[in-house]
Amino acid sequence: MQRSTIKRSVLRSAVSVVSVSGLAGLSIVGLGAGQAMAESCGQVRIEHSTDGGANWTTHGRYTGGAPTTISVRLSGNITEGCEYPVSLASYSAEGPSWETSGLQGFLGWDTTVLTSETPEDTLDVSAYAPSCFGQIDLYGNGTRYDGTDGNGALPHFPDSPTPTNLIAAWNGEAPCEPETPEEPTEPPTDEPTDEPTEEPSEPPTEEPSEPPTDEPTEEPTEPAEEEPEVPATPVPVPDTELEGEVPVGEPIALPASETPDLAETGGNGSQLTLFASVGAGLLVLGGGAAFFAKRRGGGNTPAA
Repeated sequence: MQRSTIKRSVLRSAVSVVSVSGLAGLSIVGLGAGQAMAESCGQVRIEHSTDGGANWTTHGRYTGGAPTTISVRLSGNITEGCEYPVSLASYSAEGPSWETSGLQGFLGWDTTVLTSETPEDTLDVSAYAPSCFGQIDLYGNGTRYDGTDGNGALPHFPDSPTPTNLIAAWNGEAPCEPETPEEPTEPPTDEPTDEPTEEPSEPPTEEPSEPPTDEPTEEPTEPAEEEPEVPATPVPVPDTELEGEVPVGEPIALPASETPDLAETGGNGSQLTLFASVGAGLLVLGGGAAFFAKRRGGGNTPAA
């Protein structure tokens, strides 16, 4: 009776070890998963530079010449596994401002994806720079706004303020080449093939001349009254100031998704693997303890 009680006590202890080990392993795995689920991708601050990174800014408009090469970088704490697409597009236009841009044409673009591992990159559209009036947009997504099927709509004032997620923009003009006037073409000259024949000339007949009269033949005309000068109406100049409906960007980069890609994150994925391995090891140890306890208890049982 005493040996049977001892045997049951040993088995209960072994089962307790297995249960505690399994719960500990599952708790650790659950802790790792909870930590991973607590992280999310949110908008971050972005800075840009037109001089190769010597000076960084967050201004939403560019002035001066066309900025065809722009460096971009993420600022602040970046969650591992989050991706932030940034693009730069170049367009031709009909005027030097947003209000006078008229019909725009897509010239080319460049795009990148910034992450915690690659927080900085350079976008270059110098091969697609506008030759005269144009627009250049830096924006926070990977859509190609070229007006074709499956892509985004072309920018057009005032009904299509694309691209969206604007970070910074430029409207202006490059050195426009003057139009060369066409040289006038000389009309063809018809040279006569036959020489003209001379006709005999008749002697001129003199008509009697009338004696001069002292009376003037024409009546004097009164001097014409001068009309008052009308001031010329000034031609309106396109407003290139950054006012009104001119789109101004914000220094914000939006993530491609709300949650990080755990398959690509070394931290969270490794932690989950480590926690799962520890839990499995504890379960194995607990099972071994139960096996040896059972064997030991069975060896002390007297034969019937």
